[in-house]
Amino acid sequence: MFKFLRKYNKWILAVGGTLLMIVFLIPQAIQQLSQRAAAESGVWATVGDDETEIPVQVRRQCENELGVLEQLRRVDPSMMITDQPAHWFLLVREAEEAGLVGGRAVDQVPPEQMSVYNAVAGNTQKVDDAISKRLAIRRLLLLYQNAAKLSDTRIRRHAQKQFHTVEARIVVLEASEEGDVTPPSESEIVAQFEEFRDVAPGAGDQETGTPGFGYRLPDRFKVEWLRIGTDSIRAMVENSGAMNSIALFKHWELNKDKGFPTVEDGAAVPEEVRTDLLDELTAAKRDEVERFAGDQFVAAWRKLRSEDGYRVLPDDWDTRRIDFRELASDLQETFPGLALPSYEAVGDRWLTLEEVDELEGLSGAATSAFGPRPVQVSTLIGAIKEFGGDPVIPIQQGITGPVLSVGENQDILFFRITETDPARPPHDLDEVRDQVVRDLKRKADFNRLLARKDSIEADARSRGLLTVAMEHEVEINPSTQVQLDNMNLLAFVLQQNVQITRTSSLPVIGSHVATVERIIERALELTANRTLAETPREERIFVVPVGDRMSLMLVELTTESPLTREQFSQLAGYGLQGLLLSDELTEIEPNVADTFSVETMTERHNFQVVRRVTEEDETEPDAVADAETE
Repeated sequence: MFKFLRKYNKWILAVGGTLLMIVFLIPQAIQQLSQRAAAESGVWATVGDDETEIPVQVRRQCENELGVLEQLRRVDPSMMITDQPAHWFLLVREAEEAGLVGGRAVDQVPPEQMSVYNAVAGNTQKVDDAISKRLAIRRLLLLYQNAAKLSDTRIRRHAQKQFHTVEARIVVLEASEEGDVTPPSESEIVAQFEEFRDVAPGAGDQETGTPGFGYRLPDRFKVEWLRIGTDSIRAMVENSGAMNSIALFKHWELNKDKGFPTVEDGAAVPEEVRTDLLDELTAAKRDEVERFAGDQFVAAWRKLRSEDGYRVLPDDWDTRRIDFRELASDLQETFPGLALPSYEAVGDRWLTLEEVDELEGLSGAATSAFGPRPVQVSTLIGAIKEFGGDPVIPIQQGITGPVLSVGENQDILFFRITETDPARPPHDLDEVRDQVVRDLKRKADFNRLLARKDSIEADARSRGLLTVAMEHEVEINPSTQVQLDNMNLLAFVLQQNVQITRTSSLPVIGSHVATVERIIERALELTANRTLAETPREERIFVVPVGDRMSLMLVELTTESPLTREQFSQLAGYGLQGLLLSDELTEIEPNVADTFSVETMTERHNFQVVRRVTEEDETEPDAVADAETE
């Protein structure tokens, strides 16, 4: 017996071990299969008055179809109408009830377009079904749009406003704190402070003309950094023995594949060989310097206790942490020939995140420690624990951040936040008194300008914009193109699936849709029965108050470029008529977006989620996809 066991012990162990693994794994496998079967056979939701049950498999199908449309979005942005399975299910259901779903996509899409779709998402039945349903939804929305009582004339009028272009001379009179106004009283200052104490400063409301007063203090911090120049490391390497003739010839011999000249006895080492070796040695030494400095920081906090991904700093941490200036000296000692790294700090004033990009020495610094795309230093500082934290970027006050690269030569930079003051309302009026007083003075000066609006307009009409500009000591912009939308940019946006501002930017004011709209509306009023050239000059001069910017804009229209019939036809060729119609429908109740929003459709179809399929779906998204605008 023992002889038999000794002879076949390996076989016995193999077979026995396999049987044991099967015994252990079978219960788990059975349990997982049971759970999966239960999940796939479960009910996802109910729909309709009779509360028809919708199985989980339907949701899986919806997710698959949305995945196909997400792929197609790269070549056809209009394909992706929603990213919510529930919303997609309801859209498809309504299209089916209207008798619009049916037929193969390949029979409904031009062959060249279908070949593009197949090249992106594959040539499968799943792809065909997803496209076919998407086309059915498109027909549904277009039917609804066309059912609206909107004449072609109204659509043209809307397009005319959107794409009407004028050239104008513009003068902007800004309210000033230096204006000839009575200083605010203490009661006015206190009232202004209390009203906007816990409001963040903003750009204001364009439509109502409300300025963006606000005195809530933003996240603020103090910072220090140490910069080790790559040029200094390169000079250290160049002056060391690492660049001797033996090393140069060896590098020449071993790197023939780099296209260096052929090695010949007695020949001088080519300059490109020398440069290549110096680059290689500099990169290696740079890594060595960086590791040495980084190791000092890690050694200082490695033994500190962690809590929620951050180090718990002791009370005496300010005296125990690595001193940047001492580290600079240690680096110079450890690497003879290295120039003393530069140390800088901003500790005498508070900085905001917006100021980082303008901070000489720190601006432009970035790291690739958190992925392939560089993360800017301003993003890193905004993610520190004291400002709310970011689980992906574990940074905190008092701990040196990840090593950064900065400048053309990719200098090494270490930074550390020394103090923080998270966003908060001011403790008292004195913290923001100067800003409150400036705002009240500007507000009073703007009210003075508003009171003189008619006289300023009359003065500009009688004596010209240039005279008014000179009297107020402001510049006159001789020619500004003003339009709400740009045909060429809009076509580019649709083709490239990018988002860019298409409304004209105004002098001094910048991007301001409400003011551009008022200028275009005035131009259309003036040219309702005549051209701009036939309009008297004084009628082409007018004032537009810009309340949220506390400014008056003097405008003199000079030339116009109305939307032509050919351009309107071109817009229709772009497939933009639906977009114009969608804009027009926003003023009609119920409009397309509201009618086919996920909230409206959920109520209309009595759709109720019974079982959440994934953790991500613990709550249904509330976002409403834009309605089809073809």
